[in-house]
Order: sequence, then C-alpha cells, then structure tokens
Amino acid sequence: WSSDVCSSDLSTGFLEVTRSFSFTKATTVLGGAVQLDDFSNQLNGAFDHQWVTPALFVTSERDIGSFTLSASVRGDAHPEAGTQLTERVALLARPVSGWTVRGSVGTGFAAPAATTEETEATGLRAIVPGRPLSPEKSVAAMLDINGAIAGGEFLLTAYGSSISHAIQLADTLTAAGSATLRNAATTTHIGGVEAAAVWRIGIAKVIATYGYSDRKSTRLNSSHTDI
Repeated sequence: WSSDVCSSDLSTGFLEVTRSFSFTKATTVLGGAVQLDDFSNQLNGAFDHQWVTPALFVTSERDIGSFTLSASVRGDAHPEAGTQLTERVALLARPVSGWTVRGSVGTGFAAPAATTEETEATGLRAIVPGRPLSPEKSVAAMLDINGAIAGGEFLLTAYGSSISHAIQLADTLTAAGSATLRNAATTTHIGGVEAAAVWRIGIAKVIATYGYSDRKSTRLNSSHTDI
C-alpha cells in the first residue's frame, strides 16, 4: 500500500472577514468565513472531493476582576457534513503575578474524508468505497498552566477529548488485502499531558520536555468490533 502514499493532492484555501466591537470590559467579534478543501488521488478517485464551506461566527471576551471569560459560537454549512454548530467556552485566571491558568471546553466536527492517520500511512490504492460515512463529532477540554519557576519558564498542558463516529479502516470480504472506511461503533477517547520548561543561561537555552498521550478506541473488521 505504501507506493501510492504520495499520489494525493490536497489544497486548502481560507478567507475570513471580521468586525470587532469594543466596550469597557468586553470585546465582541462578528465574522464570516469561506473555506475551500480540494482533494484528489491519482490511483483512487472514489474519494476525490471539492468542498466550499461558508461559515458565520461570533466570539466575545470579558474581563471579570483577575479573570477573563471568553465564549464563541460558529455555524458551518458544509456540503458533505451538513449544517454544523460548534461552541467553545474558556476561562483565564491570573492567580499570582507571572502565572496564568486557562481552562477551556468546546465541541467540533470533521467532515467524512479518506485522509485519516491510517490512510496517510498506507495510501488509498486498496481502499474501496463502503457505506455512507457520518461526520466525526468531538467534545474536548484543555487546561494550560504557564508561569515562572526556579528561574525558568514553565508550561503544563493537559487535554482530553471524546470523538463519536471516528472514521477507521475496516476489512472487506470482497477482495484479499482490500479495506474500506467505516464509522466506529463506540466513542474514541484521547487524553494526554505535555510539559515544557525553559531556562536561559547567557546566550544558551536549556529545554526540558515531557509528553504522554493515551488513545482508547475500537478496531473494526468485516464482521465484528474488537476492543
């Protein structure tokens, strides 16, 4: 399968227009956007597409003492995924001088496409069209802590998300070695922690990093689902 990994062409374009309104302790932004996604594969044209997606969004940010609260709502009219509404809420706190803590939660979606982590590694030569795919939908949360400690800069990020209808490869019974794309029957859970610390010593930098991630999902085959 690896011989056709580089046979795909993907082009994207993005145009956004915004108007902001500032108040004493708040700022609101109204906007519209248009996004172009153009995909083609030289060896398998079954998954070629050209999507033009218009969208409207509004975001607002307000200072409340040492906190900053922000919220946003976006509506996309996707030609394949239909009308999708996504939201995000975030709270930024400044507990002490030089430190910030930011927590956020939001929703998202991804149109059903053949470009997954698995197909990016294998290519699309042996992938055959199957049943209609539903868009992936997600709920995600993130916590960021940033500040100075022991003479250095410190950043800690913890994140987690749940994805419904995740698109995965599944075996087929039509031909040996072929596969198809299907939506997972159960929710996929992803979580992890990333940390980084930077110390500046003269003109040099000392950087320490740590990362951990975990993914829990199902593996599909032609007749059943295995955990």
